[in-house]
Amino acid sequence: MFVQKVKGFNTRELIYFLRTNPQFAQAIGFDPINNFVPSEVTFSVFKKKFDTSYLFEIIAQSIQKGIDEGIFDPNNLCIDSYPISFRSFFNNKKSHGKFMNQKVYYSHPIQANFGVKPVSNSKPVYDKNSNQKQSISYFGFKAHTLSFFNVPVFTLVSPASHHDKNYAFPLLHKTIDLLNLHGFNLLADMTNSTSLRFINAVEVECNLSNLYLIASAFLAHNMGRDDLLDSPKTLMYEIACL
Repeated sequence: MFVQKVKGFNTRELIYFLRTNPQFAQAIGFDPINNFVPSEVTFSVFKKKFDTSYLFEIIAQSIQKGIDEGIFDPNNLCIDSYPISFRSFFNNKKSHGKFMNQKVYYSHPIQANFGVKPVSNSKPVYDKNSNQKQSISYFGFKAHTLSFFNVPVFTLVSPASHHDKNYAFPLLHKTIDLLNLHGFNLLADMTNSTSLRFINAVEVECNLSNLYLIASAFLAHNMGRDDLLDSPKTLMYEIACL
């Protein structure tokens, strides 16, 4: 899954990559020579059932090493959330005005639901009276992320309607327990898209993205580019270009 995140592959591209790079595939435990590379369905089920506590442990160990090496500053923490729109009939502009109950539209249970997200000034949205909207509804999830000022650490995912305050303290307690932090300052503020239908699968994807940025910070530090550590966006862009 981490290879998929680093390479920017979708699942089908990942499977093709593993089947056409047998030495690499064998190095991470697959056997493409005997056609032992999981199918798209297997990968999907794995993400849905994957225990994210293992991923949290890997992130915690990586972050602790970064703190010890002076790459990360644990004195300032912030908690914020961002919307993750589900690729759905309900988020399609052509479907606006066509009201339908989600339980009727989806024949199988789905964990996404309706929430509200702010509208970017760079992509304004107007109502029928040509007034600019400050927020719009969307169908999907919400990612609640605790970060140091230069890198995301842990993410919990909820249905879009859930309030941020219900996840701030669980995130904080998880961070304190796994990293043994104390004496820090906390800043809390009480668009993305996914085809995943289950919270656990989305949470795995979000924390893999966090781990990718953490690994990128180590790479930048080892290359003598600590100037990239000030901004996650700059770090991600510059490392991708190396």
